[in-house]
Formats: sequence, structure tokens, C-alpha cells
Amino acid sequence: MLSQAIYSQTVNLDSIHTLEIKKIEINNGLRTRVNRSSKKENDKIISIKCIIRSNDKDSIDINAFSLIDTENKVRYRLSDYQAHKGRSVIGFGHTHESYLKSKLVDKKGKPYKLLPKYDPSKKDSFNTFKFEGYENCETRTYFGTNRRHSANDLFEKQKRLISVVYYPHSKPKWEQFVCFLSFPCLNSDNQPKLELYYGNKFISKIRK
Repeated sequence: MLSQAIYSQTVNLDSIHTLEIKKIEINNGLRTRVNRSSKKENDKIISIKCIIRSNDKDSIDINAFSLIDTENKVRYRLSDYQAHKGRSVIGFGHTHESYLKSKLVDKKGKPYKLLPKYDPSKKDSFNTFKFEGYENCETRTYFGTNRRHSANDLFEKQKRLISVVYYPHSKPKWEQFVCFLSFPCLNSDNQPKLELYYGNKFISKIRK
């Protein structure tokens, strides 16, 4: 089940960047390749369509975006991020390179092809922003099995390739781009009250 809310709201992320929220989509019971690291199941995927603008194509920290549930005291890490230039779908993908939190290698110790890189020197800023009294919730992306991604593992025991993905602080490809920020929202006895943050800065309440 899909529900939508149309927005028209522009805010300053910092002295360089502005963000304009265009649309919120909520997918109920949607199955994705994203698996949460806890035992609870994802109930919804919140997708926020927005436009990010920069005065001089300066660097921006996509990983600083988070979704806050003020009712259940949970802070969600970005689970997926897609972007394209202007209104065109040409070049659809990431304006920032993604990295794995977990080291995934085949039988010979080589990285699997077609997966994001693993590089611990690339800073993950998510945990640098503190929200006292909140539990950080991050999801893990499922990339398939080891046999699918490496001939070296063809006759090895099959295993699932799963890792949290993050997007280090870097310069985007374009001064203006449309992006889709996706977050999980878990089952809860209390109705979630959701807010979008950039670092420790409040951006907007998320109306459903």
C-alpha cells in the first residue's frame, strides 16, 4: 500500500546548501533488499523526494540526514539514496559514492565485484550527531550471495552478503539535483511521530 503527501517547503541546510522537500511517499509492508540489523521487521519505508541546491557545488554530507521518531525515541539511518540532475532521469544514481560498513571478501580475500567499496578511512558521520535518549537504528542491505558475485566462491558454502551502507562527506556531481532519501520505520505499539534532521538541525515534520 502506497500513500503520498505533496510538500512545498524550502529550508537552509547550512550557509551553502538549501533543501526543498517536494513529496513524501510511505510504502506499507513493502519488501526491499534492506534488512534491519535487529529482530524486528520493517513495517514501512519512508521515501522523501527533495531538491538540493548549492551556491558553488561545495561538499555536502548526505550521511547526516536522519529520520527521528520522537514518540518511540528512535533515530533512523538513511537506508537508501538515489539522485539525478534536474528533472531528467539521465544519470540517475548516486551523487556521492557509497561504502560498506562491513568488510566483505571472497575465499581469496578479494572484494566482491559490483558491491560498494570497503574503506574504514572514509568517515561515517552518522554516530557523530548525538540525540540523547534515542536509540540509533540502522539497516543492512542485502546484495545477494557470495556465489553470485565471485567465481572463487562458486563451490564454497553459500552465504548472504549483507552490510550497512553509508555515504561519506564529499562534493556532489551537480550544483542542483533531485534526490530520494529512504528510511525504514518499524512496527510499534505507539504511532510514530516523524521528523527529518540534517545533523542536529531540524528540517521538517513528516506528515503522513
